[in-house]
Amino acid sequence: AQEWMEDYEAFQEALDERNEYTDGPESTGYYGSLTRSLSLVLDEFYTTLHKCGVSAATGDGVDDFWNAVQNAANDYETDYLEDLRNRISEQKAKKGALARLGVRRLQRDLDEDNRTRGSGVGGMS
Repeated sequence: AQEWMEDYEAFQEALDERNEYTDGPESTGYYGSLTRSLSLVLDEFYTTLHKCGVSAATGDGVDDFWNAVQNAANDYETDYLEDLRNRISEQKAKKGALARLGVRRLQRDLDEDNRTRGSGVGGMS
């Protein structure tokens, strides 16, 4: 499975090999096209994913697994979390700007209303 995660061509060869043994509707047409398209998406996803092999039977690779988890946690802290905080800040700034704009519009409308009432235009005097 890890080979397929790291090598798009190997995954495609495995799909092609499977399709040679099945003549069902899934081997061609929509299903074949879909699996190829999805495998391209997975190939892109797997390029940035921390991965390693772990044996459930012997436990080989568990240390590598925990190292990969630590690396992913570090990436989260340095990359994703910082980006998330920036986006939250931007959203707060946008909301604040919209609120200030709304207050200015309200004040302008009230001023206009006061001028209109004070001059007797449009109202009963």
